[in-house]
Amino acid sequence: HKGDAIGRAVEDCLNSWGLCDKLFTVTVDNASSNDVACGYLRNMDHVQCIDRTRAVVKFVKNSPARLLLFKEVVEKCKIESKSSLSLDVPTRWNSTYTMLDTAQKFKGVFSRMSLPREYEGNTSSPDDADWDKVEKLVVFLREFYDLTNRVSGSLYVTSNTLFFHIGHILDLLNQWTVSDDPDFRTMAFQMKLKFDKYWGDVEKMNMLIYLAVILDPKFKFLGVQIALQNMYGVDRGTSLANKVRKFSNVMFDEYRKLYAPVIVESEQTSDSMSIMQPMSQGGVLSFKNNIQEQIKKQISGADGGRFVRSEFDRYLNEQMGEDEEKDILTWWKLNGPRFPVIARMARDVLAIPVSTVASESAFSAGGRHVDQFRSSLTPKMAQALICGQDWLRPATATSKMNVEEKLEELEQLEKDLEKTNLEDEMVFVTE
Repeated sequence: HKGDAIGRAVEDCLNSWGLCDKLFTVTVDNASSNDVACGYLRNMDHVQCIDRTRAVVKFVKNSPARLLLFKEVVEKCKIESKSSLSLDVPTRWNSTYTMLDTAQKFKGVFSRMSLPREYEGNTSSPDDADWDKVEKLVVFLREFYDLTNRVSGSLYVTSNTLFFHIGHILDLLNQWTVSDDPDFRTMAFQMKLKFDKYWGDVEKMNMLIYLAVILDPKFKFLGVQIALQNMYGVDRGTSLANKVRKFSNVMFDEYRKLYAPVIVESEQTSDSMSIMQPMSQGGVLSFKNNIQEQIKKQISGADGGRFVRSEFDRYLNEQMGEDEEKDILTWWKLNGPRFPVIARMARDVLAIPVSTVASESAFSAGGRHVDQFRSSLTPKMAQALICGQDWLRPATATSKMNVEEKLEELEQLEKDLEKTNLEDEMVFVTE
């Protein structure tokens, strides 16, 4: 048996015996699977606080009378929040985050309601310690929830921000691993192991991640150099930056061989040096803003009158613009005639999606299955349907749906249905 399976079996037994809150030690044989099972049981405390929160939310949501009482207590407590209680879906971790985030806002309401001490399955009501753990989990999950939303976008450029997302997560994990809170340290340590497995060896990171940042006129090569020095130290960061510069020069030379003979470089200059406005506000901005401030300090003390020999050097040494409303693609559209070869590079590199799935799939832990009807479609018909869906999607995807407003509409619809006597409106047909 695998360690996780053993841990789940022990957890089920403890739940059925009502001993989850009384567990102190577990004695097992010296086996690797038992080590994994013990690790699973160590994290069971976090799972229990989630289970208790899920149970109390389900208990309130499943009864119209209890839901009405809940709203009355919310008004008495004068809690100003448009959030509404929501149940989670087991295969979608973002729904668990949403459930915890909304529930912890109303923890005072649950304590004032006359709720039973235990629900079905011997699940007890969450206490103050549980709510403390929930609040910590919400803070922890919010960073990854926001990050997943940003990197999974399909209607805007994501390649030029991935490097800063990686740096922000590394900075957070380093802070959390030395936190005074033992829960944060435990979670951060486990996640740091995963991070190091996939992103820890910076020598193996795809160089296009750095090149995309260089093609962002707000950062260019100096932004990459400063960020690498902040993340990995001056010596190693400088060594990595030199490799990035060498790679970018090679890429530019290849593009120049392909496109320079057919491109007549225009001497016209654009008055607009606009650059990308960050897509959304979040913790990653602090990491990016720190890099920008260091860029300005180094530019102010640098000698800007040195000889420039190529289009790529002109682009890198040109003064960086200030934040404006236009995004990075608009900047390259306006300034492409001034840097025709680099504009070709930007067109290819910035079009790279950093996530292979859209955000609605990135949150799901379940598999994507093809039903019997779709599996019987011919390749041409499947291609036509996929392309048609892709062409039609931007018309509706550009307007973001407010989930909380939709929940309020559904609750209002439930109220209207309760007031309606369906039997009076039914038409019975008899022979």
